[in-house]
Amino acid sequence: MEEFRKKYEKRFRFTSIMCCILPAAFFAARHFSQNTSEFAQGLVHGMFVAMMVAAIAACTSMGVTLRNEEYLKKKYIEENDERNAEIAKKTMHTSSLISLYLTAIAVIVSGFFSEIVSITLCIDVLVGAIITVAVKTYYKKKM
Repeated sequence: MEEFRKKYEKRFRFTSIMCCILPAAFFAARHFSQNTSEFAQGLVHGMFVAMMVAAIAACTSMGVTLRNEEYLKKKYIEENDERNAEIAKKTMHTSSLISLYLTAIAVIVSGFFSEIVSITLCIDVLVGAIITVAVKTYYKKKM
């Protein structure tokens, strides 16, 4: 359990550092995106606000968990439970396949409206397929 606590404390420190770095990165990104479209500026703003909220929420949750031994034990069980790990694996496998197939359908449908969008989606499908094959090859060798 002590080993898990140390590992969890490292995550907490990393998340705390992110809480400190994100505002500086936000202002830097905002400075460099001043001459871009309003959409790009809004995208940068929304992305950093969402990341900051997520980092603060994670940091708060981790801080509470580290201060309460009972919560830490629950977190340990949650993270090391084989059932949860198997559910996560199956979920990622199924959702990535569904996403790949839906994007492939979107390539065909978007081809009727915009060539650029269709080519972009096609590249996305190809990259997704390459990543899937690469990861599968890696795990076949590793396991």
